[in-house]
Amino acid sequence: MLWIKKIKEHKSIKDKTVNLLSMTAGRNHGNLISDWYLPKNTPRPYWSFVHSIFLKYLKLFVKEYYKQHSNNIEIIIDNYWYQNYLKKSKHKWHTHCNTNLSAVYYLHLPNPKKQGIKIFNEKAVNVKEGDLLIFPSYYLHASKNNYNDQKKIIAFNFNLRNIE
Repeated sequence: MLWIKKIKEHKSIKDKTVNLLSMTAGRNHGNLISDWYLPKNTPRPYWSFVHSIFLKYLKLFVKEYYKQHSNNIEIIIDNYWYQNYLKKSKHKWHTHCNTNLSAVYYLHLPNPKKQGIKIFNEKAVNVKEGDLLIFPSYYLHASKNNYNDQKKIIAFNFNLRNIE
């Protein structure tokens, strides 16, 4: 199951979000800068800016999948982080544990064919800048090798809980 939606607000939020990422602390892990390993209480100004937009699309995801039962589903975002892929960077094959679903927002993706995502046993995952991709967290996935321009993403894990 893959769910991809274009964030309609992308053009109007991109520049400010990129600026907020530059104001957020991060650690360099082999040409990949991220706030993943920083303490949970580290200020992440980008999240307060994009959270409500992402939540709107998560509700749309729930509505499309759960249809008439969607009002009984609570969305619980577990954690979130950004990644700034520098030239010649990559993210190795991995899964996300202790969560059901993962999402990736492609904030800055100058070369989608060369900078997207690989998901094990999938022929191709065609994402574009401004897309939000949701997939089961147990899917084995990796970033494509980033040989050219920088790539910026915001990712998060979430669970869905029946509240009835």
